[in-house]
Amino acid sequence: DLKYDIEHKYLHYESTKKTRLDQQKSIGARKMNKLSPRAERAAKRAAFRSSLTLSKEDKVPEGNSLPNKKKSVSLVSIEKAGAVEEFKNNTKTLQDIDVSESSSSDIEDVDKDFALNDAEVRHMLQFYLCQMRWQYGLIVNPGQFKKFDDEIKRRCPPNEQSQDLESCQELMHLFFKGPARGERWVPWHCATCEQELFLFQEVRTRQDFSEEALFAMSTAFSASRVVPMWRQIILPALAKDPQAIINDPFALFQPGGPVHKQMVNWRAQGNILHTTSYNPYPPLGAKGDKFTDYIAKRHAEYADLGKRAFPLLQQQNNQTLMQQLDTHFQTLHKVGPTMSKVLLVTTHLWYPQLEILDQGCLVGDGAALAFDFLYKKKNTHAKTKRLHHLFNYLESFIDRLEPRFKPMLQFLSHESRLKFPEIPSKSLPDILTIYDLQVQLCEWRKFRKNVDKRMTLTKRSPPTFI
Repeated sequence: DLKYDIEHKYLHYESTKKTRLDQQKSIGARKMNKLSPRAERAAKRAAFRSSLTLSKEDKVPEGNSLPNKKKSVSLVSIEKAGAVEEFKNNTKTLQDIDVSESSSSDIEDVDKDFALNDAEVRHMLQFYLCQMRWQYGLIVNPGQFKKFDDEIKRRCPPNEQSQDLESCQELMHLFFKGPARGERWVPWHCATCEQELFLFQEVRTRQDFSEEALFAMSTAFSASRVVPMWRQIILPALAKDPQAIINDPFALFQPGGPVHKQMVNWRAQGNILHTTSYNPYPPLGAKGDKFTDYIAKRHAEYADLGKRAFPLLQQQNNQTLMQQLDTHFQTLHKVGPTMSKVLLVTTHLWYPQLEILDQGCLVGDGAALAFDFLYKKKNTHAKTKRLHHLFNYLESFIDRLEPRFKPMLQFLSHESRLKFPEIPSKSLPDILTIYDLQVQLCEWRKFRKNVDKRMTLTKRSPPTFI
């Protein structure tokens, strides 16, 4: 009993860094791995024997009686006692899957930096199904949520139903009312969001512009990404001189010019000049008319950026096109990884045959924050590796993690292609892509952080993979 008390106090003693880390591992092990009562009792018995009587080379004797006391046990103690096998045999979590088999050669083996939180992964996947359901019910076939639910029953295994998704109505309502309000929502397929859909339907299909001018317009649009302003002010002005955005974009948006004056009036009427999805980072003191001047100049700079990037798209079999475009985009002041990612996604959707983002994607700030939920250990310097690790992990085990994912994505892609024939079919993929994953990590992070802090999404139904 005395030795037990000493061990017990040692594990709870917080005067040293090592002890605090051991306690965190102990708490994390119980939460992450969800030991069954039988496995937890066995692990405690083995660890207790090891701490009192055994060296590292000894084996745990059988049949020893133990004091009937509760004790905190770390994973290190379990391993020392030789109880790892019983621990694995009595628990089935996402961590039991050999993720290293799905890692590509340029990705590090799974270690402590790549330990996933299985509860968070389940929460993320269920949210992704909600994203698909609401894309179908709000964009592809408005109001027809029941048809999506019926397809789950028809396409998925008998034990996979839609009640858990239907029960998320209130949470998704809060999501659309808050962090995904209006233009800030990106559904599962990026090409069907309000802003990208505008580019495909009202810009990409224009026959009176050259391909170079259209691409310059797509990059200039990201200077504000305000669809009503583009529809009422900028597109009519560009239609008068289709080559103006190529010949001299700075003259087109110059202060005091026709476009600038209309933008001033537009703002005076209470309308926004820039999307609320991200910060344009105006210079200090850029308020009132100076802010309008800044946004107008920003349009000219982004148009010129697209004009200078267009020759890169003409190169054939360019294996480093993403890196070249990213480097080029970030030469413009105040264009960082997030803004460059926005430009790259639009470019990839417009030219899917170039496969710009098929093998990799930049990780924006929103997706990087999502990794803090998904991975046990925070590491801001490993965000690109973690994106690849998570993608390979899901690609290999998505059928076991969420059996409804693949069949419902195929259904959604098919219906979306029928609804929007102007969008290239490859831009509405029926498989998981790394750039869709990156974008959806941003959406899940907004939902997880601002709407479902208590993770009630997965509590509405039993986990799919246990």
